[in-house]
Amino acid sequence: MDSFLPSAAHHEAGHALMSYIVGWSIEYIEFRFDETVLTEAVTKYDVLGQNKSSPFFVKRRLLCLLGGPVAQVIFEKRTKINIDELGPDGVLIDAMLSGMDSIQKERLINDTINAVSIFLRLAASVAARDSIVKELLSAHRLLPEKFIAIVTDHQVARLPSETWGDSAIEHDSNYLQTVIAKLTALIRKLFF
Repeated sequence: MDSFLPSAAHHEAGHALMSYIVGWSIEYIEFRFDETVLTEAVTKYDVLGQNKSSPFFVKRRLLCLLGGPVAQVIFEKRTKINIDELGPDGVLIDAMLSGMDSIQKERLINDTINAVSIFLRLAASVAARDSIVKELLSAHRLLPEKFIAIVTDHQVARLPSETWGDSAIEHDSNYLQTVIAKLTALIRKLFF
């Protein structure tokens, strides 16, 4: 077995859990191999019909993209994520936030990492992540039915739908930072 496989499984489980938490579903999680070497790990979200330029899409996507690296850091018992080493996730984040200045972007990413870390350290998320990882390590693929069964069995909570439609902050110049701050406050209120 590829020695990176457990880390990759936790990484993909983090993406999938965050997609569920923000109200999206997954089409699949899959490991792709060249013989016995992992060449690609993919979590495919179902985002059809979404306005990909809307702030609502951007904040959800950022939470999902950072779910993978945060879950991997938690599994590897590291204390920091190097933003410059996020690989394909980092490329997508850079493209998505390309209109922001570097200080604003770094602050947003760090705030989002903190919010994602809170979600992924909840007992239900930890148990679900472990189950997803176990499934990925044995079958190398996870389809929606099994994924939903796992998150349902472990009672992973989704954020309330009103989290994504707060028009009071829609035109705020610091919109994404405001949303991440509100999400963090909501998480703490709901779970602590």
